[in-house]
Amino acid sequence: MRKKVIYIIIFLFLLILAVMAGYYFFFLKKAPAGEADIGGFPTFPGGTLPPLEDGDEISLPVGGDEETTLPRLRQLSSEPTAGAGFVSLGSKAVAVRYIDRATGNAYEADLNSPRKTRLSNNTIPKIYEAVWSADGTKIFLRYLREDNQIETFGATISKTAASTSPKTLTGTYLVRDINWLAVSPENDKIFYLTETAFGSDGIKAEPNGGGRVLLFESPLKEWLIDWPTKDTITVATKPAAGIFGHIYTLNAKTGELRKLVSDIGLTAKLSPDGKKILYSSGGRNSAILKTQALKDGNERTLTATLSDKCVWGKDSIVLLCGIPQGLPSGQYPDSWYQGIVSFNDSVWSFDTDNGIGKEIWSPSAEDGEFDIYEPKISPDGEFLIFINKNDLTLWVLRIK
Repeated sequence: MRKKVIYIIIFLFLLILAVMAGYYFFFLKKAPAGEADIGGFPTFPGGTLPPLEDGDEISLPVGGDEETTLPRLRQLSSEPTAGAGFVSLGSKAVAVRYIDRATGNAYEADLNSPRKTRLSNNTIPKIYEAVWSADGTKIFLRYLREDNQIETFGATISKTAASTSPKTLTGTYLVRDINWLAVSPENDKIFYLTETAFGSDGIKAEPNGGGRVLLFESPLKEWLIDWPTKDTITVATKPAAGIFGHIYTLNAKTGELRKLVSDIGLTAKLSPDGKKILYSSGGRNSAILKTQALKDGNERTLTATLSDKCVWGKDSIVLLCGIPQGLPSGQYPDSWYQGIVSFNDSVWSFDTDNGIGKEIWSPSAEDGEFDIYEPKISPDGEFLIFINKNDLTLWVLRIK
């Protein structure tokens, strides 16, 4: 009987110890300093998070007063891009806007942080060209319909669109089968070419397609156009190796046509002040880049590349160009347009007043190869954006 009482006492003592231990471990014990309590958050295989939903902001964390150091060369899109442009506040470039070629969605990438935001939720597949206004607020999406007619849709995106959730682009469909389109530097007019039974017509209009004025008529059907200065449009014959090409100025008010230069395999760009012409002549294993002052005809030979790989600075003096590290054998510019040859470019800056050039960036082995296409320089001269023709991805290079 006495032993039985002792056993009961021992059992109760052990039970009390067990309860106290459980209370300590399950209710009182704190996590060691530096350990985070995950509180039931799920873990994912490989330590990666699931992809962001459409419209989510993509950003790297920045804490307190810390600054995120961005690489000098940065990839803005990993998918093919149909076209891109800058958005500025005053004279300062703050972001790049671009169109995803596969979906037609608009995105904005911040220039001073890794933030990227989707602006629109329209799905327009297979956009082959997106033409932006100089201020980045107007966009013209161009694509082929199932019946092979060219559709052009114009829309407006406010400068503050990135601060709101993605919206459906609303705008206007322009006339069908526009072969080429350019936006005025003031962003208030467009000029486009349409094919007719007798050649082609050049129409000046409002961005919504209204107020149309016939400004240009030609028996030729293949022209390239640009609108570099307020009152001057350029009209150039389609370039071809071994064939003389011509570029003209077209007065945006009167329609007066004036020839600037002619050369074999000609591609050309007028400076923003309208006083200089940049052009390249092509041929067998040859692509020679030149500038000419229109007032006195003074000409300078700069280097071996195509004018399509260059962009004028706002001051009409500085010129930034993609220069191939070696010019492959081919018929220029055709071999490059057709994708028969590809370039591995570095970026050069030229002073067109004296013809002196210097290399400002060259890709490393880790960067890969860049065939620079559709380069654009920011209004403040601090950034260069371009499409890599090899895969149509969009990149930004900090110049200063």
